Amino acid sequence: MSGNTGDMKKTTPVLTGASNYLEWKSAMKSLLQVMGVWRYANTQVAAVVAGQGGATAEQQATYETNRDKALGTITYYTSALIRQNLMNVNDPHNAWTQLNTSYGTPGAAGVFVEFKRLTQMTIQGNQDPAPAVSQMQSTIGYLASNGLTLPNSAQAMLLLGALPNDWQGFASTLLATLHVNPMAAQIAAGVQQLTFDSVLPKIMEEWSRKSGKSIMPNLKEQKEQNAQAGPSRPRCKKCSGCHSTADHRDDYKKMFTPNAAAGPSTFPPKNQGGGKGKGGGKKGKGKPYKGKGKQRQNAAEQTAQIVELQGDSDDESDAGSVSNIPETGWSMLTPSQIATESTLRSVRNDLAK
Repeated sequence: MSGNTGDMKKTTPVLTGASNYLEWKSAMKSLLQVMGVWRYANTQVAAVVAGQGGATAEQQATYETNRDKALGTITYYTSALIRQNLMNVNDPHNAWTQLNTSYGTPGAAGVFVEFKRLTQMTIQGNQDPAPAVSQMQSTIGYLASNGLTLPNSAQAMLLLGALPNDWQGFASTLLATLHVNPMAAQIAAGVQQLTFDSVLPKIMEEWSRKSGKSIMPNLKEQKEQNAQAGPSRPRCKKCSGCHSTADHRDDYKKMFTPNAAAGPSTFPPKNQGGGKGKGGGKKGKGKPYKGKGKQRQNAAEQTAQIVELQGDSDDESDAGSVSNIPETGWSMLTPSQIATESTLRSVRNDLAK
């Protein structure tokens, strides 16, 4: 409650005369009600004296505290000149009555000043119209309480006349849908009358739309968000793939993706030659990898040479020359021949397949 009271004290105006008395009276009444001392200003509260009528000293202290709080709040929010006129007033109800008599019932000149101020009120295009509308309502009520009651259509036209210049199109459209004095048949058909209360909600909704604070959904922004998010992609419940469960295939195989944890490949890369050699790139320096076909061709040539050498040694042994072939179980092949023999067996196995 203390926080609300502090905010209200900041927005409560200072009474300067008849021009803002109605606004001040409304704000001051609300402030005194929140503080819990409004009845001390609105009515004449009998003084409480300890020992009289069974009153205690505590009750007397409470009465004096609330009385001084109400009187101090009323006089604090008045101008210096008005505060001097209230210096000899010790009761909040008497101060409230005196201010109402001095500024609440002005003559024709005071009423004209407030009427002129009402006709000159304007609503800024970049500001919330609620404060200006509230001030207009207070002034209209003030004029009515002092004998000048404006027709409903006149109040609505004054409100529309206070709108900014860039709202004139909106005002014209609104006036085309409302009638100053509709007939009974038009009212039965749903035609609205041009009044302050019928125009105000439409103005507030238009302000909400212009300021981007409308309670209605913004379809344009919703479409942009949907376009940025993109369509939702279904997920298969069987394999968590990017397809619906109905389209799942058990024989579907995912594309092979290299596993970084398995380490580098043991196969030599293709076409990674260096420079200006045959089949190389524009800036490399080496020959490209020949491939498995070239290995098979080289192995076949070496096999033919070995077979030819073995045929020659057989002819020499048949002619009576001494054979260089060792005893069974021993081999005279060099390491390079052993490797060639291994390659030959590999080729024969491939050809057999």
